[in-house]
Amino acid sequence: MIAAIEAPFAQAEGHPDLAGGYTGLAGWACPKNLERHFLGDDSSHLHCGPQDKTVLMGCECGQARCWPLMATITVDDHIVRWSGFEQPHRRGAWSYGDFELVFERAQYQATLRDAQRQRDQLDDHQ
Repeated sequence: MIAAIEAPFAQAEGHPDLAGGYTGLAGWACPKNLERHFLGDDSSHLHCGPQDKTVLMGCECGQARCWPLMATITVDDHIVRWSGFEQPHRRGAWSYGDFELVFERAQYQATLRDAQRQRDQLDDHQ
């Protein structure tokens, strides 16, 4: 979805390969507490861009700061909303319009807790 939004901007720059050039957070960039991070914790910007946004994905090279996908995460009793998407290295030049993703909060948090358990198990085996 993000690649499709970014494609016209990347194409206009002459770098179509930039569109959607993201991967999951890994290594040092992967936060210790996934639930806090993906609920918009104060440090969820990972020093990559605006402090009021959360890094959702990092660069394909493995360095989140290189090419982070960021968004504002808002949470209420029932939903988690990702909006205000941004590529901080193209701030003001690339627009994601009103694109947003909305998740049912209980399922979202259950998924994060499951991912945390799996990650912790991997850490225990290393």
